[in-house]
Amino acid sequence: MKLNNFSKLLLSAFVVMCIAPSCVKEGPMGLTGPAGANGKDGTNGTDANQTCKVCHASGKVDLISTQFQFSKHEYGEAAFEEAGNTGCTPCHAQEAFKYMAEKNIPATFSLVNGKYVNDYATIASAAYGEIGCSTCHSDLHTTYGTADLAFTTVKPVPMTMWGGTKVIDLKADGGKSNLCVKCHQPRPFVNALTTNVQDYVAIAADPAGIMYDGTPESPNTTDKVRPSYRMHTHYGTAGAVYAGMGGVEFAGTLPYTNSKHTEVASCMDCHMGAMVGRAGGHTFTAKGNLTTCNATGCHSTAITATNTTLWLNRRNEVLDITDL
Repeated sequence: MKLNNFSKLLLSAFVVMCIAPSCVKEGPMGLTGPAGANGKDGTNGTDANQTCKVCHASGKVDLISTQFQFSKHEYGEAAFEEAGNTGCTPCHAQEAFKYMAEKNIPATFSLVNGKYVNDYATIASAAYGEIGCSTCHSDLHTTYGTADLAFTTVKPVPMTMWGGTKVIDLKADGGKSNLCVKCHQPRPFVNALTTNVQDYVAIAADPAGIMYDGTPESPNTTDKVRPSYRMHTHYGTAGAVYAGMGGVEFAGTLPYTNSKHTEVASCMDCHMGAMVGRAGGHTFTAKGNLTTCNATGCHSTAITATNTTLWLNRRNEVLDITDL
């Protein structure tokens, strides 16, 4: 298509307009205008190094880690031995304990295919892990603040020995003792004929009655309960004795009473006081350490290893009972 003269002139003008600006030299900058308003302040960032040092200092977590080396919780044999066992790891393995607390697994017995089973068990995929820091402080390294040190659970504890019909709730110190009692409680006796948890009320009402053990010879067996290494209360009586709950209460001439310690003291008061030797702190050991008894201010008279009324007589009385 041919362009007429007017079209050629118009095209030439357009080309000049496009090229000309690149040839024009930029002039000097004008005066600076007034400053604009300040923008909204953003949220301050967190200095990770400083936050970590709140806990990871020689007098804090590093010291706790050293103390924990003296704790039987740290030795780890039980965690290795019971790994994969869904019934034992709730108290022997870290991930199992956390699972039980998070899911609030009941301590009941349920009838399954004609047989009672204890519901207090974890799942196979969580049945592992040595007891460690995040067993009790499961929120560690989430907010990197003091909230991370909150306990995994302080909820009241249904007793497995009673199939959940009795519940321990130690309210002193914000219920922190409940964390300890969740494991330090008696395991249940099971009636081999019914496969259900033993009826302790019936036992108290009829002490001469037959209590069947785990291996009856026949439905008419006269085998009585014979506590053995695995069948008895399995090292867990401490929480029940401290709470004054869970024992088979036979009728007698005196009413059952409880120690004042249950109301005013916690497990930590005795087991996690100032470190003396290899007791106290995160060793969780109270043996030979009486400083914690005196630090709470509950006793007007100091408790010492030679104090007759508050220590020796009481201790001997307990030892006499346990030696029966």
